[in-house]
Amino acid sequence: MKLILILGDLATGKSTFSNKISKEFGILCLNKDNLKELVYETFGFSNREENLKLSKASFDIMRHTLNKSLLSNTNLILESNF
Repeated sequence: MKLILILGDLATGKSTFSNKISKEFGILCLNKDNLKELVYETFGFSNREENLKLSKASFDIMRHTLNKSLLSNTNLILESNF
């Protein structure tokens, strides 16, 4: 099993790079910002505290998916500004 973590500062090309290697090697890729956008579309936010809750929810989704991936021996790429 392969677990690839892509991390770094904001706006450094993490998503672009992780999506490229995901396509090239056929590995599932989870991008924190994409997950956060999906959660935002459902719940929205009106202040910084709510925005931080969306970020936490995105990390929780990534952690849950990582645990499932480990149990099923599935390759996975996780990308975020951890």
